[in-house]
Amino acid sequence: MKLKLIALSLLLLAVPSVCFAGPFGFEAGMSRKEIIDKLGAGAVVSQVGDSVTFNTAPTKSAYFSEYLCIFDQNNQLDSVTATSKPLKTKQAGEDLRDEFERLKSALAEKYGVPLYTAGSPASGTKWEERIGQDFTNAVWDGGSPQAKTSHIEKIILSIQVGTAEYGIFELVYYFDNWKSAL
Repeated sequence: MKLKLIALSLLLLAVPSVCFAGPFGFEAGMSRKEIIDKLGAGAVVSQVGDSVTFNTAPTKSAYFSEYLCIFDQNNQLDSVTATSKPLKTKQAGEDLRDEFERLKSALAEKYGVPLYTAGSPASGTKWEERIGQDFTNAVWDGGSPQAKTSHIEKIILSIQVGTAEYGIFELVYYFDNWKSAL
């Protein structure tokens, strides 16, 4: 299991940066139509208001199963949330905490040290006590050269506690136009 998670971590960062400037091949300002044309209508899981959820990405990561794209009032992509498949963990969430640290380190190599990491409960906190909550998260600003090139203003990596045995990772990229959607 650990080798699989390590391999997926490396894919998370290596593949999206090879072919496209933006995360997972999504670029700031892409229109809903551009993305649907690129991925095909069959990639659309749901469309609600200013958001579309896809089951793939222009540069898909094997680590993530869905990509939520949110568009501003001009129908330009302003954020992407990649969500992992549910990942099994031990009662205290150690496996996911370890994987979180690996992902955080890989992102730090690309975007620099996060502004902060928060939410990791003290040792002994039971995983099941956190169901429905963020277990831990890390936040980056868009100050690195790589982020600026990709028009990324903020990145958030988090673990969401799903059940007593499973959790998911979410990796959110906010492009520099995301505040216009507020």
